[in-house]
Amino acid sequence: MVAAHGTLDGPAGVLLARSYGTAETIWSSAYSGTPAQQNALRHSSWIAHCASSIHIGTALASTLGYAHENDNFMSGNNWAYESTMDIHNNLQGVASVHSTWLGNPDTAAIRADVVAKLTAGELWIWDGPSAEHTGFKATLKSNNSPIFP
Repeated sequence: MVAAHGTLDGPAGVLLARSYGTAETIWSSAYSGTPAQQNALRHSSWIAHCASSIHIGTALASTLGYAHENDNFMSGNNWAYESTMDIHNNLQGVASVHSTWLGNPDTAAIRADVVAKLTAGELWIWDGPSAEHTGFKATLKSNNSPIFP
């Protein structure tokens, strides 16, 4: 971000991305759905906040989402279905840009948008009621229908 935005705005974007991630983890954890639905909301709302920020924007938010998944892969903490699902949900977040007139993320609009996407089946979740790395897993639409009929 520093290379793209400069020595002043770049570090601000990095700090904002981290704070958005923390805030959306807390918010999505309080959602009454399954852990898979909470995960989908966390990814899409985090990246939507980044994309909506004047300090980050859509191109860097998309790159950030891919970099996050690459970091998981390199740490050995990623599974193919999970990476596919998370990248899809990150891209849904990039498409959910809601900013205030000052160029800051409109949190209420972002959260309403990603919950609507969850309900409509536009986000992807893992197939299973609880732990994501147990047994056979497949990726489903967030309304529990198959991605490909």
